[in-house]
Amino acid sequence: DMAHESLSRQFSERQVKKHYLAFIFGKPNPYRGVIDTQYGRHPSDRKRFSSKVSKGKRAVTSYAVEASGGGVSRVAIVLGTGRTHQIRVHFSDLGHPVVGDSIYSGEGWGRISDPGIRKVSEGLGRHALHAGKLEFTHPRKEQVISVIAALPSELEALNLKVEEASES
Repeated sequence: DMAHESLSRQFSERQVKKHYLAFIFGKPNPYRGVIDTQYGRHPSDRKRFSSKVSKGKRAVTSYAVEASGGGVSRVAIVLGTGRTHQIRVHFSDLGHPVVGDSIYSGEGWGRISDPGIRKVSEGLGRHALHAGKLEFTHPRKEQVISVIAALPSELEALNLKVEEASES
């Protein structure tokens, strides 16, 4: 019970750090930054969310482009808040949607210039977003615990193609 209470409190007080990797269409400029917006239901499609609302809750996403090539960028992301679809919405609203996102990606496929990246991307069957690391304080020992999840094979294949394209 004590561990559950501690972890619940850490989540609610936004003390848990959530690190993600995303593969997005294009290359955002600036290459690193903080997206800090209002966030809520999309004004015309109630099943979607938007950061382009006049009223809502605050949503904060920090990002840094790690590699870019062939029309796709690998972006490291740390969430300051944890809203539903937050990463997908923030990057879509910036004009750089997450690869493979059937809800928020729009017409991003035309940006992929590398045939190898296009082939791997089209075969994903999911959005190219990965929760890679979670950091929280151990409930008893008061030390920071990092839980790391390796990229799944389909995203590792995309990662290798983006790395190859960024080196050329």
